Amino acid sequence: MLLPAMVYISEKGVVWSVAPSCLLMILIILYLPTLSLSIVQTLLSSSHPLQDPVNQTMGNTADFIRELLTSARYSDLTLTCRGTQFKVHRAIVCMRSPVLAAAVDGRFKEAATGEIDLSADELDVVEAMVQYLYHGNYWDYRSSNADIENQQTDTEEKDTPDPQSFLGLPRTPDSGQGGALLFNTKVYIIADKYGIPELKKLATVKCQDILSKELVYDIFTKSAEILWDNTVESDNLLRDEILEVAVRNISGLLQDHSFRGFLATHNDFCLKALDVLTKYQRPLVTRGRAK
Repeated sequence: MLLPAMVYISEKGVVWSVAPSCLLMILIILYLPTLSLSIVQTLLSSSHPLQDPVNQTMGNTADFIRELLTSARYSDLTLTCRGTQFKVHRAIVCMRSPVLAAAVDGRFKEAATGEIDLSADELDVVEAMVQYLYHGNYWDYRSSNADIENQQTDTEEKDTPDPQSFLGLPRTPDSGQGGALLFNTKVYIIADKYGIPELKKLATVKCQDILSKELVYDIFTKSAEILWDNTVESDNLLRDEILEVAVRNISGLLQDHSFRGFLATHNDFCLKALDVLTKYQRPLVTRGRAK
């Protein structure tokens, strides 16, 4: 059944015939922007703002991953270190560490037993590595989260853990800014050992932060020594930072007996330090020609 057309006579006497369906479309076009703006304003002024479903989902995911570590639910791999077990998950651990992945994917006994022994490493350092694999950050024995928050690499966001050992490990005698330098150096070394480059970057950032605040000569020397003894010469990420600090503070360090002893046994450090030193010194004027 056809509806009668609506007749409209303009001021100039022109007669327009408009079908009801066309008139409805005209009204929608004219008033839809106003209605849409009104709806948006109502939502913005609401006392219950809309939640971002993406951020909410990401937050929930971080909580789920944290819960997996603390509860050990659905664990399918065990990392052991000096009598302590870490119930972990291959999908998380092995995706970040190709070395651990090779152990369980190959024909080694770890693939059959589902257990990897890391007792050659220190327990608190292994804990820091596991904490990073699940949280993207780790506690480095400094007193509060203020010391570790915002220490993030550019490659991924970090879920900063509580400033404590989730195993309840006691503080070491070297706790504090100085002791944290040695600890973070050890974390750097274990990250290199198990092929976790992002953890190496994070440990370097933490070391840089510590060195910008405090320099304890004997702990600095210990950190430099274990770094040079446990990494290859081409691994310059943290080595370069240690060399820069050593050169800038060389006068004080040379008064420390432990540092002088370190120099006596590490000629490669001395040569690298001389290379860095040339950046701070004006070239010497020599006579004659170089032979």
